Amino acid sequence: MPAPGKTWYHITLGTHGSWLPGDPRGFRDRKHRIHSSGDHRNPPPTGEHRDLHQYHKQHTSQTTVLPAELRGIVSQKLVNHLNKLKHQVLAVSVSGMHTHLLAELPCNRDQAKHEMTRCKQAAALAVREHLPTKLWAKGLGLKPIRDRQHQLNTFDYIRRHAGEKAWVWTHHDGVVGTTE
Repeated sequence: MPAPGKTWYHITLGTHGSWLPGDPRGFRDRKHRIHSSGDHRNPPPTGEHRDLHQYHKQHTSQTTVLPAELRGIVSQKLVNHLNKLKHQVLAVSVSGMHTHLLAELPCNRDQAKHEMTRCKQAAALAVREHLPTKLWAKGLGLKPIRDRQHQLNTFDYIRRHAGEKAWVWTHHDGVVGTTE
């Protein structure tokens, strides 16, 4: 059960340039004006929106891949900042281009997004000396957890990223996977 005024969320963050409009894995642009017929589980037909993807690849200055040695720092900064804001975190995984968190945030989505934006800023500042490029993509994914089973499934999903060379931390076990 979440604390009063809060909801559990599965939060997803991407690094700058990691998922561009027209991506062959499927995509939806901001505000869903354009979206592909597929998604990451059921990819769209080959070549759908190819020109759009090429355009964005050419006009994106770089794609940020978070080096393995910085993933633990980013993970710890996200967890510490959320705890500082009085939010509980159950799990976090940080890989080269994607981050997943299971955390309790305000029910108000705008407030929850604002607080996660502050956490993204704190994490980016923590690694700026070693990674001078832009770290995060705009926006974030904020999916409310429906029930206890959904929470357990999300926790297991995040924890399984340890097998994919992500830095993984859970409140039960501490660090359960590293990139080393």
